[in-house]
Amino acid sequence: MTFICQFAESKGLPLDRVLFEQNATYVRSALVAASAIFRDGDFRKPEYLIRIVANALEQGAKKTFAIDGNKE
Repeated sequence: MTFICQFAESKGLPLDRVLFEQNATYVRSALVAASAIFRDGDFRKPEYLIRIVANALEQGAKKTFAIDGNKE
């Protein structure tokens, strides 16, 4: 997740890293679920990963706005 956060931030998309840190088990399970393809079928469920990344984007944007808003 560190590299994903670094990449997103380099593109101007701040992510709330603390959310990932505090929910490490959930993130790991979401990554596994998003890539669950086996010989007997495709069992991918990306919705969990999408949800936590969307929340991290939303919270990261709020934190950035709060910091930038306080500078003015």
